[in-house]
Amino acid sequence: MGRTQDHADALMAATLAAYTTANVDPPARRFVSFARMEEEADSPTACAVEQLSVHVHSISGGLPGFGGDLPLAPRQTVRQIELGVRVSRCVPTVDDRGNPPTAERVGEASGVMADDMDALGVLAVAVVGGGVFGDCAGVTVGAVRNLGVAGDMHAVGFTVLAQY
Repeated sequence: MGRTQDHADALMAATLAAYTTANVDPPARRFVSFARMEEEADSPTACAVEQLSVHVHSISGGLPGFGGDLPLAPRQTVRQIELGVRVSRCVPTVDDRGNPPTAERVGEASGVMADDMDALGVLAVAVVGGGVFGDCAGVTVGAVRNLGVAGDMHAVGFTVLAQY
């Protein structure tokens, strides 16, 4: 697998498989984007709709990075593709009268985000275990992170660096 789109599509398929393994329903809106996934939930790319997205961050050539320790001969370089996975969900907010959401509603929304983090954790293990990207020489996975709340949206995500 050498094409960028193939890698992004493989990560989306693996993400959906991880949701199945974790017995969690992913958001219905799903897509691959060649726009960089912003790290903050209140970024311009955050959208007021529940969605699952895979983002192509960068493609580079050079020495292994992102904390990888791939053994290389002197002056050997690799091609690297950095991808991100982001899940955005709606969360309860203050109503039109200024009343805060009930603790139960906040707890339910937090449970959904915890389930998303669990599914992404299953994905991270699958990616590190190999097989997602085919002929990659190495894969490094960042931590599954809580990206925060902006308005009525909450996001979680992580980054993958595939070297080949």
